[in-house]
Order: sequence, then C-alpha cells, then structure tokens
Amino acid sequence: MRNFYVIDAIIRKYGWTYENVSINSTSSDTTVLEAFSNFSLMITPHSSQLKNLVFARKGAVVVEVRPGNEFRNPFGDGLEHTDVIYKLSPGHVYANHSKFAGTIRDDFLVRTDIFEKDLQNGLAEQHKLC
Repeated sequence: MRNFYVIDAIIRKYGWTYENVSINSTSSDTTVLEAFSNFSLMITPHSSQLKNLVFARKGAVVVEVRPGNEFRNPFGDGLEHTDVIYKLSPGHVYANHSKFAGTIRDDFLVRTDIFEKDLQNGLAEQHKLC
C-alpha cells in the first residue's frame, strides 16, 4: 500500500489507536501466534501470512485491501465456518510501476471511499456479535 496515510486518517477519524505489525517468513512462531491471536481488527494487503487466521479470536475483523477485482482469496475460504469476520476490500488502484505491475503483488493506492465502506461493514458485523 503506497498511501497508508489514507488508512491512518480513517482510523484517527474514529478516534482509534493502532499498532502497525509486520509479519513475514522470518518472523518467529511466537511472534506470529501473538499477532494473529491478539487482534480485534486487522487491516492487511494480500499475504500468504493470512493462513495464520486460524489462530484469530472470536469476533476479530480482517479487512484485506487489494488492487483490482479479479483475484480470488484462498485465505478467506472457510472463514465463514469460524467466528472471524473477513471482509475483502477490492477495487483499489494499481500503482503500475513495479515489476509486478497488474498482479496481486503490485503496489497499490488505497481508495478512501472503498476502504472506509468495507471497514464500516466489517465493524457492523462485529457489533452484531456483541
């Protein structure tokens, strides 16, 4: 995400605070388990690390932000059988300057209108569980 400030502004607009956590293939198992079992809201680009959502707690909201509309999400498959609220937020804008241009791995710009709507929908579902 090239314009994370869009997400930051929306989070601050609602008066929320957050911790920016980065998980990758070199992260320890303990770090991964702590990150995926201790969040209530996760905003993330597409990542193979989303397989760790099996450790997410009941009522956790995941908003996967991604460019374009043509990609299927294998990590969201089966989450309807859990108490994790998964929202795919597609339709954001490709930055089109990397070697991955036009693919799911490309850099992209978050569209405020799309992201805020998808975030609100996820949180509304979470609120229904309370």
